Amino acid sequence: MKKKIVSVVLTVALAVCALFLFTACTDDSKRLSFKAEVSFSLSHEVDQSYQGATAYGKYFFQFSDRMENVGVYDIEQGTLLCVRSWEMNKLYHCNNVNFGIKKYAEEDEFPLMYVSMENIDAHCALVMRVGRDGNDFTFTKVQTLVYPDPRQSGVYYPNCMIDGENDRVYIMGYTEYSYKKSKSNHIRVTEFVLPDVHTDTAELKTEDALSSFELDSVTATQGGLVKNGKIYQVYGFKNDITFRVLDPKKQCFTAVVKLPKHNFKREPEGLAEYNGDFYCADVSGKVYKFSFTETEE
Repeated sequence: MKKKIVSVVLTVALAVCALFLFTACTDDSKRLSFKAEVSFSLSHEVDQSYQGATAYGKYFFQFSDRMENVGVYDIEQGTLLCVRSWEMNKLYHCNNVNFGIKKYAEEDEFPLMYVSMENIDAHCALVMRVGRDGNDFTFTKVQTLVYPDPRQSGVYYPNCMIDGENDRVYIMGYTEYSYKKSKSNHIRVTEFVLPDVHTDTAELKTEDALSSFELDSVTATQGGLVKNGKIYQVYGFKNDITFRVLDPKKQCFTAVVKLPKHNFKREPEGLAEYNGDFYCADVSGKVYKFSFTETEE
């Protein structure tokens, strides 16, 4: 009987340890006061789907799947300013887009833009130099940022998120060849130094990683960004849709918001920041403003 009791206690202890490893400080939604409301609607046409988005100044950039086009909007007025189209590439999903802080040239108006493909074969981001003449915008590729090969690194559907303040780039993907939730399919987050841009290609190598950790599975990583050292990201589709705050130092989610409770019920796509608020387009083209405050533990 004593052996059986010890065995049960040990099993429970291991289960608690495993739970702490992946879910400590998650789902702590009391730390986040959150509100979502429709700000404007996308009006440029796409044959594919809306995907990653970002913002700089008052300009909101909405990309589409296969890099079909990008629509540029005045985020304050919600008006379309420009549409730039490219020859479509089925490997370019354009799942996440971030601005960094560094500029290609000192005289540039915009810092460098990173368009992440979230593709097994095109495991990369295109680094773009953005120009503006009135309401006409140009996008020139100046570098391809290549992630570690998913087949070798075991990080599938990888996306990058740029922490320009700290000169870092985070690569996030799944440990299995699937973006769906399961007990064995974890999210792996790996931190690298953000490479210099003045080379045509920059390759991130697993052995050069500064840190790496795993999280419990969450359905479908979508758009996200880094602010003040934390990763803010939207996830999921259908009923499993969330907005989460991830602290890389604590290596866990510190806040989780279930978006359908705030009338955000369609698949989220890009996430951008403007004046302290976040803007997120859903798959139907509605752009929501997320207003929230975080409180310390």
